Amino acid sequence: MIFKLLILIIIIKINLINTLITKNYYVNKSGSDFSGNGTIDNPFKSLCNPLLTIINEINDPYTNVNVFIGNGYYYNLNCTKKFNNNKINIISFSPYKENYNQSDITISNFNFQVINSIVQFIRLKLIYDIENNGLEKIKINDNAQLVISGCNVTLENQLESSYFVHSNRSHIGIINSNIKSSSKIMYIEEDSSGRVSNCIFKDIVSNQQSIVVIESYLNMEDVIFENINSIGTSFLTSNYSTVTFNNCSFSNLIVDGFHPFATTSDSFINFSGFTIKNSFFQRGFLRIKNSNTSIENGVFLNNKAYGFNLETDSLIIIEGSDVVDIFDCSFKGNSISSFFFFNNSKIMIQSSTFIDNISTFLVSNNSFVFVGEVEFSNCKSSLSKFLFSLYQSNSFLDKISIFSNSFMGSVVQCIECSMTFENLKFKDNEFFKNPLYFNDSIDYYDDNDFQSAINIKDGHLNIVDSTFQSNIHWSSNLIKIKEKSDTNFTNTLFINNEIKKENFNLISLDNYSKLRFKSINLKNTKTISGAIGIFNNSLFGSINSNYSNNYCTQSGSVFYFNNNSNFINSTINDELTNNTFTHNHALISGGVLFSIDSIVLDIQDDKFNNTFSNNSAFFGNIYASNPTSIKVELPSTNNLRLESTIKLYDQYENLIIRNVYDIQVIVTMINNNNNNNNNNNNNNNNNNNNNNNNNNNNGSTIIIKTFNTAIKNGFGLFDFSFKTIDNKGESIYIYSNFYNFTIYTNKSLPNIPNYNGTFILDSSNLCPLQYQYYDNGECKFCPVGTTLSSDGRSCVNCFSNTVCLGSMVYTFDNYYLLIDNKTAIGTYQCPVGMCGSSSCIATPENRGLLCLECVNGNSKNGFYCCSSRSFPWLIIVYIIFIILFGLSFSLIKYCNNLSISIFKSTIVFFQINSMIFYAYPGLYFIQLFRFSIDFISNICIFNKFNYPYKSMITLISIIIVIALSQTHFSLTILIKFNLFPKWTKKLLKSKKLTNNNFKSIYNLYLILFQPIIYNLISILSVKNINGKKILSIDPSTSFLENNHIKILGFNLVFG
Repeated sequence: MIFKLLILIIIIKINLINTLITKNYYVNKSGSDFSGNGTIDNPFKSLCNPLLTIINEINDPYTNVNVFIGNGYYYNLNCTKKFNNNKINIISFSPYKENYNQSDITISNFNFQVINSIVQFIRLKLIYDIENNGLEKIKINDNAQLVISGCNVTLENQLESSYFVHSNRSHIGIINSNIKSSSKIMYIEEDSSGRVSNCIFKDIVSNQQSIVVIESYLNMEDVIFENINSIGTSFLTSNYSTVTFNNCSFSNLIVDGFHPFATTSDSFINFSGFTIKNSFFQRGFLRIKNSNTSIENGVFLNNKAYGFNLETDSLIIIEGSDVVDIFDCSFKGNSISSFFFFNNSKIMIQSSTFIDNISTFLVSNNSFVFVGEVEFSNCKSSLSKFLFSLYQSNSFLDKISIFSNSFMGSVVQCIECSMTFENLKFKDNEFFKNPLYFNDSIDYYDDNDFQSAINIKDGHLNIVDSTFQSNIHWSSNLIKIKEKSDTNFTNTLFINNEIKKENFNLISLDNYSKLRFKSINLKNTKTISGAIGIFNNSLFGSINSNYSNNYCTQSGSVFYFNNNSNFINSTINDELTNNTFTHNHALISGGVLFSIDSIVLDIQDDKFNNTFSNNSAFFGNIYASNPTSIKVELPSTNNLRLESTIKLYDQYENLIIRNVYDIQVIVTMINNNNNNNNNNNNNNNNNNNNNNNNNNNNGSTIIIKTFNTAIKNGFGLFDFSFKTIDNKGESIYIYSNFYNFTIYTNKSLPNIPNYNGTFILDSSNLCPLQYQYYDNGECKFCPVGTTLSSDGRSCVNCFSNTVCLGSMVYTFDNYYLLIDNKTAIGTYQCPVGMCGSSSCIATPENRGLLCLECVNGNSKNGFYCCSSRSFPWLIIVYIIFIILFGLSFSLIKYCNNLSISIFKSTIVFFQINSMIFYAYPGLYFIQLFRFSIDFISNICIFNKFNYPYKSMITLISIIIVIALSQTHFSLTILIKFNLFPKWTKKLLKSKKLTNNNFKSIYNLYLILFQPIIYNLISILSVKNINGKKILSIDPSTSFLENNHIKILGFNLVFG
């Protein structure tokens, strides 16, 4: 308020003086201070005592005095008088009315004081080149006003304690002037003001005190600062002041030493429409403390600052300020350790661009930061460790675009802070490991933790409505969340991102942290170790999200869990529901998820309502884990083609079909009279070691055989060629020696519990395997090309169409091996495409004899078993066909021979093909022409009907067709509805259209002959397998059993 009143008083005073008396005095080098009277014809010679004496004798304090100075050099004029209660204008003047040169009018080392007066220097050259014992050149006091307009001011010597202008409760105005060389320029005390407009500050050097000191008010407008060298001090110091810079330009500044270019405290600072370019700062440009600050429409261009301490060397440092507004600024081509450092402040940065810089943008300590509509692009950060660094701060970043950058560090470091991104566009950025690290004094920084693009440590992160696209990180994670951090991502897209280094992820969650996804689309991610890593007791939740086309070259294309990490188990809060996983692929294991030392929730559980499709991996298309168990699978008693194997599984029962593992096998013989007790004792101690297990048996234990083997691609061979003893039990122990249990890639495995298995000998067989034979106390395998005989005591040659290896019998394709009482009996040929060398290959539902039996007694369509689902509504289609087929016979009998022949040939053609392609899976509806109710591939109308019942339905259908063919329904309908063509009506009138009943019946017989004969033959064709007669077309039906006899009689009677 005091300052405003001061300005008002000065303005009123100026307006009053302009309307009062004006007196003119003249000074010229040709005049005299003794005889001159100050007129144009008799001027004074100097500016000091004579002139001041006359001026101070003026009694009217409001007289306007103009002092016109002629050409010349006025040197060392030390005025002892003071301007008091006057308005003095010191103006350059040429008495000869010629065009004067300003440089010809010079005032050198001219000292005076102004008290309650207005003094103006107009179009002069002011030079100060000597020391003045600490006295100010021009000092204005008590409501005075000094105006320097259109002048060149040269301050050529460094002054220890004096200023060119010192204002005390007064106003200073410097307009359209140039100020250069070394000195302290301006000191504006409390209750004073200063205005600098359209001036140039150039070639100024100071290493003592601040060049400009403000303790009240200063406005600089349209000012150029060029070649300013401030060594050991600030150019401008402001305390408890208002300082504004409008449309100013700063270029080629050199601020070296321990102070920034400008320092303010407890002030209001405004920079508007300014440019800072081509400058070097060691301690920054601006340090603001406890001040409200506005920085707008600024340009920072090609500046450099290499201070290493972000807390002291940032370009702009703001501390303890409640209002800091920075907007519409441009940062381009700068190489600076940090642009902004905020401490205990509230900051708003908006509508700015940060392009092609090598710099940290913002460091915040215990502050609130809002950043909106700022673009960061084409930055190549090789020196800075991060773009944003926040410690114990709250931040909100809206509509931020970070794209096409190359960083050797992080974008965001957030420690014990809360950060929210909305509408973030994070695209086409590339990240490398930075080999250069500096020893910052900030004690909360850890170089090794902050190589990821976004780092959250013990903080809160929210990302909403954002996009992460086409980013590549060569050395770390894209997002790192650790130390009990809580994060939420909502409605965000991750697409085409890539992590190039092993053991790093797109998003890494660590050390008791939580991450929740809501409406996230994560797709086309390429990693080595998984897109999302959840480590060390961390938790992950996801709802309404899509994970598709993600790829990793190791395990877990979407999720990688370890060390007791898990999904968030809360169906009440919908933490893990309505997600979709499609076309994700892991090159090794876990097409969606891989876990180590973590028991992860089954997200396939129906209660979560998640969808999985087309996910794949070398093993474990959805889930996989590290190896967790070893199992021994002995040969089945029902199938000779199974081998005895040692298998390595993960916790999801996936076979570990990768790497090679060394194990040891010990076979022991237990001399125990009670084999059953022996079996129970061993099974109850599956996790004990070998010695403990042996001690649990009542009888003695003898090691029969010890051998080393390897598990390769999940399988290990089990050698059963060892001696045995009649009627004695044998216990087989398989365990992994942890110290020798290695992978060829030199990666350690977790400890897998020893496997303890027990095998009790069958009383009917002295050998542990069903197809070993006993020979002189030793169990042996049959040689190649032979197999075990039916009595189990010798080897016999292999059957035809089989291959025998080590008592193992393999059939050729399309042949079925029949086993009876654990003995191979012979081979039988299957229908084409039904049997493979070791299994039924037609459909999952086919099994059993010749692969023609169906699970659960289901029906068959041809040779192929149908699923458990029936389609009874298809019977309507079948009935319509039968009716139309019969009515067509009813009509065709009235046609001529040619038409009948064509009709007959067409029907017979389809009938023959329906029989030839009886079981062909790719044809539809052609089976209707042999009157089959199964006319759509792999679909059965009635699922529990066997073939004899279907044969009876076929015969009934043929009878219906015959009955309809003998009626006149078709002709009656055509005549009634007048549907005959004109030419047929003429035939009707001439009675040439006749019914030849004999020919009609004969043609009908020719047409129906094929399906009738096929139907009879199919229920009479018999195959003898091992003495049992079965229908060739349906082995589930025995020949001449009760149902078969009834249906056969029905067919013979009516067929």
